[in-house]
Amino acid sequence: MENIQQDILEATLILFNDRGLDFTMNDIAKSMHIAKKTIYRFFSSKEELLIALLDYGFENIQKEKQKILSSNDSITKRLEQAMIAMPKQYAKIDFRVLSSLKNTYPQVYIRLNEHLENDWEPIIKLINEGIRKKEIRKINTFILRQIITATFEQLLSTDELQERNLTYAKALKEMMNIIMKGMVIDNE
Repeated sequence: MENIQQDILEATLILFNDRGLDFTMNDIAKSMHIAKKTIYRFFSSKEELLIALLDYGFENIQKEKQKILSSNDSITKRLEQAMIAMPKQYAKIDFRVLSSLKNTYPQVYIRLNEHLENDWEPIIKLINEGIRKKEIRKINTFILRQIITATFEQLLSTDELQERNLTYAKALKEMMNIIMKGMVIDNE
């Protein structure tokens, strides 16, 4: 039973990669060669399916973060990678299409924001370890979390990335570059 549910989520992810939010339950059924009613046994609506897809995606992101955090890389490298961790199967996703979620699927948008605001404990723990080991300067982790969460939300809720022809992944890398290296050139 769980396998078919996961297969539906994987098929939905493929369609999302190709079409953004412009797919139907019928499209999923056709791509999987199953009856549409099979999908409705697990998901009562497209919005419920999208929420499940988000939960599934963030579960995979958390697994990717754990892999990064448990590696032997330096604290700063692990921190930089973990904050914007993205499993390989999500590399092709154009997250910019999520800007329409707020109006089209408000419950999905709410769940997205919940995911962005949660699961910070391992990151904060690593930052504090870096501070203790004097690899990271003392910072207010609450403010850092607010900056990063607000940036994630802003990048996902507007069309500005598309207008600037920036991918979500490229924007995240630039954000981390600014956070980790700052703006000032160290001339000392």
